[in-house]
Amino acid sequence: MGTGCRGRERAGGGDAPPWLEQAAAPHIRASLLFIVASDDEMMNCNIEVQREAYRHFGTSLPHGVARRQPRQYHEIPTPPGGHVGLMDSCNFMGFGSAWGQMMDKTVAYLKLTFDLR
Repeated sequence: MGTGCRGRERAGGGDAPPWLEQAAAPHIRASLLFIVASDDEMMNCNIEVQREAYRHFGTSLPHGVARRQPRQYHEIPTPPGGHVGLMDSCNFMGFGSAWGQMMDKTVAYLKLTFDLR
């Protein structure tokens, strides 16, 4: 969903207002897992925007519908270059620890979400 990126124009350009992915966040009913690199090198990716988007997921739904679904947010400590580094499963770039933490969080989330043992 790219919730940390801001300011992209809508397809069609012109005078259309900026497209903000996080605008949909309050209406999402599904379970949710955010894994964020603490030092993301991608232009326009802002950790504060990611945190804010997470806080708004499901907030407009009636009777806490979204609150019944597992929701987790994890910031994985990474050296500079963490966005791509979270994909470094073979430790080619020295991000093996970050990748391992991401996988541990993902497995735990899937077990919780699908009631796996």
